[in-house]
Amino acid sequence: MNNLPKVYIGNIQILADRELFKKAYATVSLYRQQKIDSVKCDDDKLRSLGAGLLLQKALCDFGIDEKTADFETDGNGKPFIRGAENLHFNLSHSGDRAMCVISDFSVGCDVEKIRKIDLRLAERFFHPDEIAQINAQSDEQQKTDLFFKIWTMKESVIKATGLGLKMELSSFSVFNYVDSDNDNEAPASTITSNSILPYKIFPLDFNDGYKYAVCMLASPEKVIFPEKEAKFANVVYIEDFHYI
Repeated sequence: MNNLPKVYIGNIQILADRELFKKAYATVSLYRQQKIDSVKCDDDKLRSLGAGLLLQKALCDFGIDEKTADFETDGNGKPFIRGAENLHFNLSHSGDRAMCVISDFSVGCDVEKIRKIDLRLAERFFHPDEIAQINAQSDEQQKTDLFFKIWTMKESVIKATGLGLKMELSSFSVFNYVDSDNDNEAPASTITSNSILPYKIFPLDFNDGYKYAVCMLASPEKVIFPEKEAKFANVVYIEDFHYI
């Protein structure tokens, strides 16, 4: 996989069609079906199925049948596939979007729908440097956009490390990189987790009302951030799931 994460993003609105939902539900593993069945809200069921379908496609691209895969969880509750421990994946969903990332290094991802929010939450969860960045924005919309960019980046980090909320969100800053006019061209930033391992953070923005981020454990060797063309080749955006 050349050490770079492959990202799958899907618009899950089409799954609101009951017939398509039933058809798609039948194609995923018992592990995923149990996750879907465990949530009560219909919208959350759609999101769980959408994320599962993206994982299904990602695993298929690497020669693994999701329906028969032997899913397990590690001591921190992070899932893996027995017999394919060198293949790492993570899922996220929000609003009408689902997201999956897969790599041969530990990875985490997060997607968040941009919405009105109490920006005082930053004071509770963000590093002082990040709070300063938000406060420096000229208007409320810019502050909100930056809030969700930071939030997704931080969530992707704690998911990649596998530590979850054991790793305090305010204990690190994601802003060690020089931004550009387009998030998709921004260099990755490097942080160090409590386990003293370097992680790379990749913020993504498709101007679709959502913020996305991917975090991966850096290679013991030098990791070269991919050029724009290479990076786009590693993002698969699925508009609907009629292929099922």
